[in-house]
Amino acid sequence: MATTYKTPGVYVEEIPLLPPSVAEVETAIPAFIGYTQNISYNGASLQYNPVRIKSLKEYEQIFGFAEDTLFTTTGTATGIKIKKAAGVFSFDAAVDDPYAALKFRMYYCLQLYFANGGGPCYIVSAGQTGAAVNVDKALLGNALAAVQKEDEPTILLFTDAVTLTAPADYYGLFTAALAQAAFLQDRVVLIDPYVAVADKGKKRLAISQLRSVRLLGLITLVMVLPIIHGCKPASTISAMKANN
Repeated sequence: MATTYKTPGVYVEEIPLLPPSVAEVETAIPAFIGYTQNISYNGASLQYNPVRIKSLKEYEQIFGFAEDTLFTTTGTATGIKIKKAAGVFSFDAAVDDPYAALKFRMYYCLQLYFANGGGPCYIVSAGQTGAAVNVDKALLGNALAAVQKEDEPTILLFTDAVTLTAPADYYGLFTAALAQAAFLQDRVVLIDPYVAVADKGKKRLAISQLRSVRLLGLITLVMVLPIIHGCKPASTISAMKANN
């Protein structure tokens, strides 16, 4: 459009020779939805309030750490002992899988995420962790609704949904997440196959269950990624039950 000059004078008009530059922005920003050790920070509630963080240290300062991991043995009440036989050290009894009863995986997911080069992400707390606390589909659903108001997240995932005991609740939660993604059309959902405790390790069974579910009332093609089931303590175990 031609410029109209209203007063006499000398004017310089610059004609750009290069196309406008495109600003670099993050295109893969996950929103981790689950339970956290802290649900308030500096007097403000964290529950259902998405928070953007950039490092594991920042997560620890705001949301806290993981619950203590308890190691127990099967068939003995004496705790865990290490014995030496023929020059070989071993436990005196079979050690129960501490991850079978692991309810809250948010911290471990963030630990692995940042250890593998993860960048900025959002944390949406659905509630506070605790020994007497069970994962609640309704609370996770409330947290999911809260992240809908954020424009930046492009990936939705639930860190603690794998603890839900009913497949209908589990996939119902992901159906709601897919509905949000379909409505906003700016994000995707990472879906882990549901695995009951009795079916642990039966990957074919879990994947077949997921493929048989009709999400959003349609036959939906999804990529099955065993992500959250792999979120376990990476190195340091904060508590061990042992009797010397």
